[in-house]
This record gives sequence, C-alpha cells and structure tokens, in this order.
Amino acid sequence: MIQRIQTIYLFLASVALMVLFFVPIYHYQQIGPSAHVLDAKITIQGSYVKNALTNNYELQTLNNLRMFIAAALSLFLLFTIFQFNNRKRQVGIARILVIAQFAFVIYLLSSLQQQITAAGITQVKMGLGVALPSIAILFTAMAAKAIRKDEEKVKAADRIR
Repeated sequence: MIQRIQTIYLFLASVALMVLFFVPIYHYQQIGPSAHVLDAKITIQGSYVKNALTNNYELQTLNNLRMFIAAALSLFLLFTIFQFNNRKRQVGIARILVIAQFAFVIYLLSSLQQQITAAGITQVKMGLGVALPSIAILFTAMAAKAIRKDEEKVKAADRIR
C-alpha cells in the first residue's frame, strides 16, 4: 500500500537528492587577476562563476557523472516506492540504496575536495548541498526499518490466523 510511512521516507529521500540540483554544495570567493574578486559556487552540475557585468552565475565546468548518479539514485528511490507488493524486495532495494548513497557521498565529497584543491581555493563556505545526501541516507535507512517492521507485522498476523 502506498500510504505507509516508508513511502513518505522514500519520497523525502528522493526529494532530498532532487533538491541537490538546485542548491550549491560549496560557495567561495577568490581574488583573481587584476585584484577583482571571483565569486563562484560549486553545485552537483559543476562550477559556476559570477559574471561581473550581468551579475549572473555562468557555468564554467560541467560534471555529468555527479548529475547522472544523483538522478539515478533519486529515480531508484521512487521506483522502490512502487515495490510495495513485495516487501522483501523493497527492503533489499532500500538497503542497497543506502550503500549506494554512502558511496555517492564519498565520491561527491572527494571529487569536490580534489576540485577545490586543484583550483587553489582556501576559503570555502559549505552550502545546503553538503547535508542533503546525508539526509537522503537517513530517510532511506528509516524506510528500510519501517518496511522490515511492516513485514514482521504481516508475519505475526499470518501466525494468528
């Protein structure tokens, strides 16, 4: 049934990963050549640099792998919602997604750290995007636990009959 609490958890985990596309992970300012301040942000899509004339952020480098992984994880979380007829498969997929999300967080933070050190940036402010993958992991783990409890309730009800 779709109205179970694990559905809400899985949906919130998927939304947390989708929001990652719209918020910056890191924001930094750096003094560039001719002593002007370079204002930039790093998102899941890549690096954006603020144009001094238009005051808009323009894409400097693109990272398709990070975008693809975040989108795939988000879609798999939505797919897991509709596996409610087979709770064993649903809990198995949820557990695999927790591991995949951990791997994604490690990859994301290490690739961003490499990008920051390669650019020679020293002062970095963390954005909301740093916490979102961890929130998604938390919601996915809570969903797996709720699915397992739901399965135990069904087994207990079968024994009573």
